[in-house]
Amino acid sequence: MTQFDELKDRVSAKQKRLEAHLLELRADARSNGRADVQRLEAKLEAARQMVVDGWNDLSADVAAKLNSWLEDDGDIAQDESESAEKTNS
Repeated sequence: MTQFDELKDRVSAKQKRLEAHLLELRADARSNGRADVQRLEAKLEAARQMVVDGWNDLSADVAAKLNSWLEDDGDIAQDESESAEKTNS
């Protein structure tokens, strides 16, 4: 597997995690998470915009931006722990 393939798989996996979390936020009637929904939608859109020209024409600059996007997992972990706290309350 090339570094390119690994990057593509990692981006795809994170997008799926964000999309799943987004669905959970939308489905949770108790959640006051409209701001969280908008933030996650913005994160997903940012990744989509980075690969708008497709994976075949990915530049080194875009790859670096995607790696940076992948490293920013704090929001997901924070959202998931807050959701768990609300569920347990």
